[in-house]
Amino acid sequence: MNYKNIFLEQSENLLNELTEILPDSGSIELYKEKFYLIKKANSNIIINSFIKYVLIHKENILKKNEEFFLNGGGQEKVSNDNQHYVLSLKNDWNNISEENKNIIWKYFHVLILLAEKIVIEIMSK
Repeated sequence: MNYKNIFLEQSENLLNELTEILPDSGSIELYKEKFYLIKKANSNIIINSFIKYVLIHKENILKKNEEFFLNGGGQEKVSNDNQHYVLSLKNDWNNISEENKNIIWKYFHVLILLAEKIVIEIMSK
């Protein structure tokens, strides 16, 4: 099974969902443009960035700890010159309905599971 392709597909689905949830968010549209450019150039950057900056917050994500998003969603440690993979819901999180928050959490749960499978594949090579 190609977990990388599934990861990228689910990431794209999440972005499309976020576009519907936050239609007036210019930051989502800007991020989406960056996502597609990076995906086309080197999709491993997206996956590696998620593993490096978001996977370490697994416990907060699985517990649906809202501080994860309110504190930057794993992106708070990305340096200014390395912000090619920055999706922040920090400014929008409190304006999202509970139903939509649950949808976002489910996507992050799936991305966590896929990222872990990708790490296992990498380690087994």
